[in-house]
Amino acid sequence: MTTEEFAVFRSALIRSYAEDKVRAGNWKPEEAAAKTEEETGRLLPDGLATPGHHLQVIENERVDPVGHLWYGLQSDGDIQGLFIWDIEIRSEFQRQGYAAAALRELENVAKQAGADRISLHVFAHNEGAISLYRKLGYEPTNLVLSKRLMTPASGASAEITAKESGRNRRTTSSPPPKTFISDLRPGRVATIEATVTKLEPVREVEQRLGGKKKVP
Repeated sequence: MTTEEFAVFRSALIRSYAEDKVRAGNWKPEEAAAKTEEETGRLLPDGLATPGHHLQVIENERVDPVGHLWYGLQSDGDIQGLFIWDIEIRSEFQRQGYAAAALRELENVAKQAGADRISLHVFAHNEGAISLYRKLGYEPTNLVLSKRLMTPASGASAEITAKESGRNRRTTSSPPPKTFISDLRPGRVATIEATVTKLEPVREVEQRLGGKKKVP
């Protein structure tokens, strides 16, 4: 990879990685580009000359550039492995077998370097890449699961609708509040059990309480 090719690669990497992180819910859109710049600078502080990192152009039989590959050797105790930081095939050359061919060739490189495994990271929404990796023998080793939670509006009553004994029953996280309204007689009020947050008009309440004994 030449200096000019590295500049193109770096620009495309920052754009695509930022988009993936936003889609995965890891970063906010307004901060994704800056965070990708920071992370790329940390991994490749010297660009193409960064020790332990190899950046190569993937070419077809006509020597046309069809994508790129970024990998490096990693050791963890007695385990010597090769990690793929990024592999990308240009859109017009995808689904033509170039990624699979590059990954198979990389296995030979890893063996010659003394590595006993190849590892990589893939976003869960990239189903096409996951399918390819599985076909080539890659297996999951770690899974990070995430569930997005809905935050209730401030001051709203948290209610759960549960189905019990064949009918819906409403339950609340706390006892139903008691709402006090005037029954239009000085010094007297009526107490009504309520699970709603919006009060009925006084006239409707009067009609509903008609004929009932008022609470002194």
